[in-house]
This record gives sequence, structure tokens and C-alpha cells, in this order.
Amino acid sequence: MPFTMLLVSFAWSFGSCGYIVQFVFRSMAGMVSPWVASAIALVPALLLHGLVAKGLRQITDRDDSTAVHSDSFVGKLATVTLGETQRGKPTQAKLRDQHGQTHYVLVEPHREEDTLLPGQEVILVARQGSLYEAMPNDIDLITADLRVGNGSAEEQK
Repeated sequence: MPFTMLLVSFAWSFGSCGYIVQFVFRSMAGMVSPWVASAIALVPALLLHGLVAKGLRQITDRDDSTAVHSDSFVGKLATVTLGETQRGKPTQAKLRDQHGQTHYVLVEPHREEDTLLPGQEVILVARQGSLYEAMPNDIDLITADLRVGNGSAEEQK
């Protein structure tokens, strides 16, 4: 909850309790010193402030957002939903974000030689505007690329 809302809540609670304390003392014995009235009003003001803050928290907590930025989809797994796709001919894929919301994105293969098929699980590896580049989620293909690009682990020793 924003600090300003808490500050206003406390100021209202303290002011209201202060008026009540002054009213009660004035009707019983006359005016009392502002310092004494402030000390007496502080405890009920804190209790009232706690109740008001709880009520405000219930109202403001409803405004939580599950919005995510489209850049956060890079690195996520998606499933191709529509027809076969090749480089330059994007298709639709769906994925779930960290809040469980389903998103549909346009994907095309990251490499020229790849073809993505309906139902295939892919990894989104790059984004250019509204188009995502995807690679098949196939560990053999990924490790083969690593061996070709970086040499095998035995050669590096």
C-alpha cells in the first residue's frame, strides 16, 4: 500500500480521536492541554488507523496486475498450433506465462534448415517486433550445434 495512503489514514484517525477526546473533556471538566489530549488520543488513533489500513489494503490489493512484457517470452517453451512453418513463413504458437495466462505468438524457425510442425514444442530464442524465432526443443539438435560450434568437450581439454 502506498505510504501516502497510510499517512493520510493516520492523520485522519489521530485528528478524529483528538476531537473526540477534546469534546469529552470539555463536556466533563473543561478544556485540556493539547499535549495531554494528544497523548490520550494517540492509542485509540493507532487502533483506528490499523482498522482503516486493513480496509484500504483489501481495496488496493484487487488492482494487482498479471501483465507481462513480451520480451519475457524469449527463452520460454511454446507449442506450434497451426500449420507447418519455414523461415519467412511464420505460424502461430502458444505458451503460458508465469501467471498461467495463455499467449499466442507468431513464430518462425531460427535456422534456415529447420521446419516447425503443428504440435511441436519449441524454444523461443529471439524476438523481432511481434515475430519470435524458435528452435525445436530437441536436446540432440541443441547439443549437436554446440559440438559443431565449439568443438567437442574432449577436444577442449
